[in-house]
Order: sequence, then structure tokens, then C-alpha cells
Amino acid sequence: YLYEVAMAELEDGLYPEAIARFKVVKRKYPYSPFAHLADLRVPDAQFAQGQYDEAVDGYSRFIKYHPLHPEVPYATLRIGDAYFERIPNDWWFLPPSAEKDQAFVKLAIGGYRDVLTLHPKSPHAKTAEAQLKMCRTKLATHEMYVANFYFDRNRPKAAARRAEGVLKTYPGLGFDAKALWLG
Repeated sequence: YLYEVAMAELEDGLYPEAIARFKVVKRKYPYSPFAHLADLRVPDAQFAQGQYDEAVDGYSRFIKYHPLHPEVPYATLRIGDAYFERIPNDWWFLPPSAEKDQAFVKLAIGGYRDVLTLHPKSPHAKTAEAQLKMCRTKLATHEMYVANFYFDRNRPKAAARRAEGVLKTYPGLGFDAKALWLG
């Protein structure tokens, strides 16, 4: 019953209340299957609040302490999603995202690759594959941005190296013609 109430609070956006109730479930019923699910729902609530670092920690703990649980593929996907949410966006009044640090893109790629490598037959594999392609496109966009930067500053060798890297690392993502031209 407590778990159901906590789930209702989570679905209604009452995240602090849901987190508190999930913790009660874990404390009062530590050997119940609902305690394991509560371990997963706390990071879901943190994710929904934009607390992505805390959510990653929670999902990682869930995977570590419940490695055979059927929800491990979901937790692995959510780690990638938490990093994906931190990727800089394009806003009309800010510099383009290709100009910014790509560290979260690389971390998201790691999460999505984990899903595809460790859980290729899970229902979350298709989502991970689509997200992985978007992340790879973001990295290729960044590399082409840098190649164009070098080309515009009359640094053809540096531009060619970046363009060749795009051809080698990110083929088939729509950058081949431009990369061949720069390379």
C-alpha cells in the first residue's frame, strides 16, 4: 500500500513526498520486492526534478545492489538519459551547442552503449540505439564545427584532420560530403 501511494505521488509530481515515502518502504520492508523498486523510484523522482547527478548515483547503486533485477536495463538507460539531459541545447541567443563542451554527450554515449552491449534484447535497446545515434550526430556536428573553424582561419591541414576524423568515426550521419570536401 505504501509503495502504491508513493507511486501516485511520483506520478502527480509530488517528488519530495514520494521520495520520503519510498524511503519509508525501504526502511519498513527491506526484504520486500517493493523495497527494490523503491530503490529505483527514488532516482526516478530525482531525475524528474532535474537532479541528474543524484539520479545517476541512485541508478548506479540500484544496478550495483540488484544486478539481476529485471529493471537493470531500464536503470542503465536512465543513466544515459540523465547525461543526455545535461547536453547543451541550441538557443537563438547563445552560441551553438557544437561550440560547447561535449563531455555530457560522451557520458550519454557510454550509458546507451552499456544498454546495447549488456542488454541487447531488452525493450530499452531500441530507445538506446536511437539516442546513441543522436549523440553521435552531436559529436559529428561538433567535429565539423571545429573543422570549419580551422578552414575559415586558413588552417587547411587542421581542418582536413578533423574532417577525416568525421569520415572515419561518424560515417553515414549526413556529414560525409562536407567532410570529403574539407578533407
